[in-house]
Amino acid sequence: MAPERGAYAPPGLAGLGARIVIFFVVLLVLVQGVGAYLVIRANSQIARETIDRSLQQGERIFGRLLEQNQSRLEQGAAILSADFAFRQAVATNSTGTILSVLRNHGARAGANVMTLISLDRTVRADTQDEARVGKPYVFPALVDAALATGKSSAIVALDGRIYQLVVVPVLAPEPIALVALAFQVDDVLARELRASTGLEVSFLSRASDGRWRVHASTLSPALRAALPASSGARTPPRPGCGSWTWPGPTTRRGLPRLPRREACPCSR
Repeated sequence: MAPERGAYAPPGLAGLGARIVIFFVVLLVLVQGVGAYLVIRANSQIARETIDRSLQQGERIFGRLLEQNQSRLEQGAAILSADFAFRQAVATNSTGTILSVLRNHGARAGANVMTLISLDRTVRADTQDEARVGKPYVFPALVDAALATGKSSAIVALDGRIYQLVVVPVLAPEPIALVALAFQVDDVLARELRASTGLEVSFLSRASDGRWRVHASTLSPALRAALPASSGARTPPRPGCGSWTWPGPTTRRGLPRLPRREACPCSR
């Protein structure tokens, strides 16, 4: 009986066909893998660039809002220092009148703390804590800068809180004292900044022992609690300095931060 056709194939040809099939399968998988990698990488790059642009735009808005707050404080301080009744009260050392004027002007300017400082850098009146009266002012570098240039400002840490602070001299017509207006940086300000920038906003300060503290944030309680640990190690401020400095920029692959800014002349 003759052997049935197609029932037998040489072993070499069968193995070659299998290798060709495996080769094309592997090649197809590699091509798909490379294509998927390139697509993911391109999407990731586009996402990073979009985030970069959003953060840069948010930073500009953030800076303008802080400048607006500073301008408002500076205007309030200038109006107060030019007030004739206030200058008379300062000249005659009328404590009751000084406190009354400070509180009234502070309420109109939206300041949380108003402080009158003598030329010898001691506190003469304070609307937040009467215990400060007679003690050295905690930011003498700002006093020096205000006397030299007509005004000074900074973001400072004081008594466990952070403030946007403006100091101006009281002229009659020469300087007879200085007045400081402080606006507290809190959750209300953070929410206002988020509404304007569309970004989550947090304010932190670092104590001399190196520990970070969150003063205001728009993050959820869980993320807010984890924020100090994720802030990373940075050089602590000088002992006795109440300055606060914005974090510096990071690499392109990381989240860009606000440019470094001196928060207080004493940090220079």
